Amino acid sequence: MKKLLMIVFIFSVLCRAEGQPDSTHYYAFDDPGWHLYQRLIYEYPSEFETQQTMLIMGYDEYGEYEWIIAGIQSWIRNEYGDPVSYTVDYSGYGLTHDITNTYEDGKLVEALTSFSGISTIRDTYTWDGDLLVQVFTEVWNGVGWENDSKITHSYSGNKLIQSLTENWDEGDWLYFLRITNTYDGDRLDHWIGEEWIVDDWGNLGKYYLIYDEQGRQKEQHNHDWDGVEFSLASKLVHFYGDGATDIKKNDKIPENFSLTNYPNPFNPSTKICFELPNDEVVTLQIFDMKGILVNTIVSNQKMAAGRHTVEWNATDMNNTKLPSGVYLYSIVTGNFQQTKRCLLIK
Repeated sequence: MKKLLMIVFIFSVLCRAEGQPDSTHYYAFDDPGWHLYQRLIYEYPSEFETQQTMLIMGYDEYGEYEWIIAGIQSWIRNEYGDPVSYTVDYSGYGLTHDITNTYEDGKLVEALTSFSGISTIRDTYTWDGDLLVQVFTEVWNGVGWENDSKITHSYSGNKLIQSLTENWDEGDWLYFLRITNTYDGDRLDHWIGEEWIVDDWGNLGKYYLIYDEQGRQKEQHNHDWDGVEFSLASKLVHFYGDGATDIKKNDKIPENFSLTNYPNPFNPSTKICFELPNDEVVTLQIFDMKGILVNTIVSNQKMAAGRHTVEWNATDMNNTKLPSGVYLYSIVTGNFQQTKRCLLIK
């Protein structure tokens, strides 16, 4: 009964904001096709409140394979519809953080992220009229604020054309990530992500948007760069209107191997999910972009058929926090081997 009441509470849309989705579904593309691995369910308790519940497939306390809650994010909006505060709770991990936004003349100028009541990240926003031109991030080191990263936006008219992320490293700003947008008329069509590798930009991913007849974003298709070409890797689908949040239990053993992670990009941790159609001996490891082993998450462990989730907190084998960057996570079993990318942003 307790479980039933919890599900009814999560999926009851009390007051849906106009034009906002009921849910977003995340799919990974693995041969022979798509498989659904994550859902976001939205509630709108009032005009100024939104709650987002993240669900993943996993085993609940009763040993049943079904949708379980991975985290809940709640935010409050002001009279202009701008979010002024967030509370994020990663269910089952005891992790919570709060974000408080400050506005001037209707524009976001500062966001403070707090963990356990202590401010640890400060974002400062710079505007040119109505255009956001830079986001400057600082982290608290226990004594004062120190530089961490900055994102600089470039425009053509009112269209955002490019976003450049730089990280602070030993007294200098270093290129990290570049996103370039392409438009179809006034509507964003797709963007390309690039990472800075040694002394030049290298492809990371290409992302296409699909819209419905009302001009709302319906799907986003994500293509990863494999060193030769872009290949379809995942997609997300937004659902609007009644019936979009129907969740059906799926307690079947997977028919195929699969590997994915969420969130991606991530900070401070990400969950790596993999499906095994048979009992397997599994090794799961993290590498940097040079192919150097960073950490071993699972080592020659016998695991049952089904879906498994492990968490990586962006540390190496000595439990030392790693710098921002692209990392590879690789799974090896007796019958399957696959490697994918994840992006750590600080």
